[in-house]
Amino acid sequence: GITACCACRRLLRLSLVGAACRAEITHRAISSRSGGPRGIFSIARSEQKLKRKRNKRNRGGRRICLNPVTGTSPSQRAELREKRPGRIKGDILIDLSTGPCIFHLLPIFKCFKDITILEFNESCLKDLQKWLNKETDTYDWAHASKIVAELKESSESWEGDEDDLRRRIKRILKYDFTKGNPTDPVILQKADCVIVLGVLAHISKDLDVYCNNLKKLSSLLKLGGRLLIIGGFHASYYTVAKQKYHILNFSEQDLRAALCSSGFAVERLESKDSRIRDDTVYYHHIFMVSAVKNIEI
Repeated sequence: GITACCACRRLLRLSLVGAACRAEITHRAISSRSGGPRGIFSIARSEQKLKRKRNKRNRGGRRICLNPVTGTSPSQRAELREKRPGRIKGDILIDLSTGPCIFHLLPIFKCFKDITILEFNESCLKDLQKWLNKETDTYDWAHASKIVAELKESSESWEGDEDDLRRRIKRILKYDFTKGNPTDPVILQKADCVIVLGVLAHISKDLDVYCNNLKKLSSLLKLGGRLLIIGGFHASYYTVAKQKYHILNFSEQDLRAALCSSGFAVERLESKDSRIRDDTVYYHHIFMVSAVKNIEI
């Protein structure tokens, strides 16, 4: 199969927690279509951060040359261009994420030939289908595509990347974790990689349910397949139209124990202090974990 690059992991982290994106949960954006996805790629917030970075100087007193779009330094961009073999191998990816989002797929989609997107709610499913069909009455992810293209310093246009992603998305399905087969009546081929952005903590009322949902994800993966989860530690709430909703509050130790009991071995876990200071969502740290399925549960 296609071998992923180490740069993909770094690009994913940068696109989620770097200057371009704070990985804010996007339910407020989902409920407010007129303003677009405010929670993910806040242009104003990105510009403020870029201004702060431009004012910083290195120890020698010289101004650091930052990319005007992404805010990355030359050394960071060189690191992103590395093409060493990665650990994610195979052709099949399943994505299970919060809202009708595609930005988190942009850095890694070229590693896979067959992508399935799972959605919990019908409106998100319909919005993604509209994006797939290039309809106008849907979210415009051009801003995200441009930022990721700059991070990758790709020779291809961002429009070309979006079209390539569309070709690789083979199906968009509704899922229900209360069923034995979450995608019933469709039976999916087991995936080489499953990526989850945010949604697990929203649909799990406690750690027992979280563990059960991890086991459902395990059923979608091949033995030896990889699970990538992006979420928040010590979360309190997220807000939609000034109404606060549940996010599961758990720690790194809780996550490690849940993954272990669900048949996964944690290979890498990174966390970063949250800098979000608004009423959209609250958590102490954002994390990304890479875990390998080593046991059939």
